[in-house]
Amino acid sequence: YVSSFGGPAAPTADPQHGDLALGLHEFTLDCAGCHQVVGRGGLTLGAQVPNLQQATPLQIAEAVRMGPYLMPHFDSKQIDQHQLDSIARYVLWTRHPDDAGGWGIYNIGPIPEGMVAWFLALGAIVIVARLIGERTA
Repeated sequence: YVSSFGGPAAPTADPQHGDLALGLHEFTLDCAGCHQVVGRGGLTLGAQVPNLQQATPLQIAEAVRMGPYLMPHFDSKQIDQHQLDSIARYVLWTRHPDDAGGWGIYNIGPIPEGMVAWFLALGAIVIVARLIGERTA
């Protein structure tokens, strides 16, 4: 008798059936505003957004469908099952992204990576200036 009052079954996601490019697109549209594009979490008004690096496909599906805390929930009309599978695949992919050349600096973004390049270049300029410069009395 009591089991007849149960809610819907727990949502699931199968990353193997998802499309990585579609997952990136959907995650960027619906999730990246709070979780960042690489799923590392962040801050929003009144809450701390969790890092998704340890999330399982089941946890991703439950969060999307049920919307914990301040996160909005997305029903199957907003994000269908294939899109959900694709989002789960993308989130799992962000754990070990392909760094196409260079030092990824933990994928924290282009601005910090650019700052590192500028600081290294500035240091090299100072060293070269000291080596070729002349001291005056």
